[in-house]
Amino acid sequence: MSKTTNFADVLRAKLLKSPNLAHAVENAAVNRHIASEIYQARNDAGLTQKQLAEKAGTTQSVIARVENADYEGHSLSTLKKISNALNRRLRVDFCARPEYRPVLNETVEVSSEWLDGEVEFSTACNEL
Repeated sequence: MSKTTNFADVLRAKLLKSPNLAHAVENAAVNRHIASEIYQARNDAGLTQKQLAEKAGTTQSVIARVENADYEGHSLSTLKKISNALNRRLRVDFCARPEYRPVLNETVEVSSEWLDGEVEFSTACNEL
């Protein structure tokens, strides 16, 4: 029987070998994150794309574009308009880039405080 290869290790190795691939993956993750955040906030507000567009002073097609994970042309001014229309604060974080290195037998320790919900855990920089 052949040895099974850990997919995460294979992916990390490919990202380490190809900075262009790592950059493309990171960009795709950012675009997906922005699209998802806008879509979720709009739905939480109970708005259609057209209603949000009217509140933001733009068009429905602009809202549809920014909610598309493949869209790469986000402008800060458009994101500000959308966040204001949704009565949300727009936040931009500059995070350290992850190291793409193989991790063997990775173990994660979780404190009892975190399990009990006493510690806030933010994945803002880790989820991208």
